[in-house]
Amino acid sequence: MFSYIKFVVGLLIVSILLFFISGRIELERVVSLVNIQSIFLLSIISVVISILLSLQLFLSFKIFPPKLYFLECLHLVFNNSLVNALLPFKAGLVLRWIYVKKKYKYSIVNYLSNTLSIQLIQLASALILFIFIALIYQIDNKYLNNQNFLIFILTVVLTCTIIFLFKPRLLIKIISALNILVLNWKKVIAVIIIQILFIILSAGRLYLATIFLNINVQFHQILIIQSLLTIILFTNLTIGNLGIKEGSVYIIAASLGVSGEHMVIAALLDRAASLIPIVVIGSYSTYWLKKALKHSSNNRG
Repeated sequence: MFSYIKFVVGLLIVSILLFFISGRIELERVVSLVNIQSIFLLSIISVVISILLSLQLFLSFKIFPPKLYFLECLHLVFNNSLVNALLPFKAGLVLRWIYVKKKYKYSIVNYLSNTLSIQLIQLASALILFIFIALIYQIDNKYLNNQNFLIFILTVVLTCTIIFLFKPRLLIKIISALNILVLNWKKVIAVIIIQILFIILSAGRLYLATIFLNINVQFHQILIIQSLLTIILFTNLTIGNLGIKEGSVYIIAASLGVSGEHMVIAALLDRAASLIPIVVIGSYSTYWLKKALKHSSNNRG
C-alpha cells in the first residue's frame, strides 16, 4: 500500500508538470520528433552506464571484502535498478544485501559501511564536478544569480538533512569506514573517477535526448543539471524518483535560462530509454542471481 501511494504521488507530480507545460509548448510536435533509432541509442548508453556502475560496485567489494565476481556485480546492478524502479527508498540495496549475506555470509555492519561510504563518495564526486564546472564556465556570474545560488545551497543542505534523518547512524558508519578508505585510497580514487564518468555519461544521454527533441541547450548546462540531480535523487522519496527527477530538472533548467518545459520532456524520454534495458536485462539478472544462490546453497549442502 505504501509503495502504491509513492507511485501515485510520483505519477501525480509528472501529470501536473505535463498539464502545466502543455499550455506553454507544442507537446505533440515535440513528442513526434522521437523515433525508434533515438530510443535505441539512448538505451545503449544506459547499458554502458550500468556497466560503469558494475565496475564501481566491483571495486567497492574489493575495498570491503568479500570480493565479488564482475559478472555478479553486473547482475546485481541491473537487478538493483529494476527493483528501485518498482519500489521506493532504494529497496534494491536491501535485496543486494540479502544476496551477499546468503552467498558470502556478509555482515550487515560491513555492508552498511560499504554502501554508505560509496554513497558518500558519489555525493562528493557530484559536488566536486559541479564546482569544477562552475569555476570553468563562471556560472555564478553568467547563469546563476545570488538567489538561485542560495536555492542550490539550501537544496544540498535539505537533501543531506533528509538522508541523515532516514539514516541516523550514517555518520557513525562513515567515520568507522574512513580508515579502510584511507588504506585503499587508490581504489577510492578509481571509484571517484568512475562516478564522474557516470555523471558525464548520464549527462550525455540527457543531452542526446535534447538533440533529438531540438532543444536549445549547451552540454555544460546539462552537466550542471545532472550533477545536481545526482545529489537530489539520493532521497528516493518516490518509486524510481518519478516526478522528483522531472520537477528538479524543470527548476534547475529554468534557473540556468533553459526551457524547463522542454527539459521535462527530455527527462521523460531519458527515463523511458533507460527503463528498457533495466526491465529486459534486469529481469534476466533476477533469474541469474536466484540461480546463483541456489547453486551456492546446493554446494554447501
